[in-house]
Amino acid sequence: MVFKNITLFDNQNQFLSSVCNNLQMRLLEYNNEDSKIICDIQILNKCTWPKDVDIRFGEEKIKYLTQRILINTDTAIRGMRKFVDNNTIVINEELKKLDVLVKTLPVSTAECERGFSLMNLICSDLRSRLTIQNISNLMFIIL
Repeated sequence: MVFKNITLFDNQNQFLSSVCNNLQMRLLEYNNEDSKIICDIQILNKCTWPKDVDIRFGEEKIKYLTQRILINTDTAIRGMRKFVDNNTIVINEELKKLDVLVKTLPVSTAECERGFSLMNLICSDLRSRLTIQNISNLMFIIL
């Protein structure tokens, strides 16, 4: 338990709690919508399930997620039923689209801010006549 060449002794639990709290404050907004999405996403992880589940387990959460992300609800529910019935932890094809979309939800605006910062560096007063395509190409090259 060493952090930046400082050995942590008695306060390691407090230190780890502080790191977790800071990450949550920076990355997640605490409103009802974000909390519900984060809670509902857990349904795709079989490790978070109770021991005994019925075939309709998680349908309400899947319905909410599919309506929020705007994908086919019936297909996702059918996939969830197969996922519940199956003894593997591998997500089936019918749930794959939901799984991929959930994994691409941004946790912060840092990437967007980096893009705008880079665009401002490229598109200066001296280079104000660049087309959008050229700015995009330069941003792609620099990254």
